[in-house]
Amino acid sequence: MDRSSSTPIPLTLAAKTLQRELSDLQLLDIWREQHTSQREYSFYSHRHKGYSRIDNFFIHASKTHLVSSCEYLARTLSDRAPLLLQMAIKDSRSRPKRWRFPNHLVNDSAFVVMINAQLECYFNIDSNSASPAIVWEALKAYIRGNIISYSSWKKKQYVAKLNSLEMDIKNLEKQHFQLQSQTILDQLTVMKAEYDTITTREVENAMARLKQRYYEHGDYAGKLLTWQIRRKDAARYIPIIKQNDGELVRNPLLINQAFADFYKSLYSSQGEKSQEMYEFLEGLDIPKIPRGTGRHGTTTFRVSSGA
Repeated sequence: MDRSSSTPIPLTLAAKTLQRELSDLQLLDIWREQHTSQREYSFYSHRHKGYSRIDNFFIHASKTHLVSSCEYLARTLSDRAPLLLQMAIKDSRSRPKRWRFPNHLVNDSAFVVMINAQLECYFNIDSNSASPAIVWEALKAYIRGNIISYSSWKKKQYVAKLNSLEMDIKNLEKQHFQLQSQTILDQLTVMKAEYDTITTREVENAMARLKQRYYEHGDYAGKLLTWQIRRKDAARYIPIIKQNDGELVRNPLLINQAFADFYKSLYSSQGEKSQEMYEFLEGLDIPKIPRGTGRHGTTTFRVSSGA
């Protein structure tokens, strides 16, 4: 953390631990990477009468080449300076996601009623129309379509409710600023509590999905070994190189190409290629072991010295 104080302050245990964790995870302070010699601050402490840079973006070392700019903006509405990060994120829509059943719908009574009705309707129509295997496969596709449709409808309702609450809260804040009414303040409190309840439920669902993803992909038996391998990979990783012209390169593809060109040049022959040498080597009659000779077979080779 950068400070305006000229007196050096020793790092605390928490700060040292954070630095070690960032190094192990290959996370870089992208603003510092782009402004190696510049000093800029994001917070001013009226109590200590000093500036500090405590707002950061940490980017994995393999993604730093995607960042085009990282700049601190003016402190206008807050005592903290906003940090603007611009980066080229690759479009991930080309990667199809595997569908998973949203577990939180089990606690939705309207969803349970809808699914029971759809199951009853399906079996009344297709119970004897095909073999059990085909009925089962068709049922999975039919139920999944209904679940996706219901989830999409609930998502639209959720977004519309949040947008409506945000608009109402904003309007009530304007009214309260002008009228200073206690009634309006009470309405604001109720609406903010409702907004907090809705968003908290969504965060809980997101955390449940995140825990499931880490549980499914976790390697518990080899967790210590995996951690040690990651530390070694982090120590060997090269996030940036300087070319002969002084330009800094962060793109992993360009870094790999630079190393490939270097070793190709290093191990290539620097001497002159002699045509006479190639002709001499091609004209040599080099004896060969005949095919069919076993491991303990004997073959006589006669060595003669040329004139």
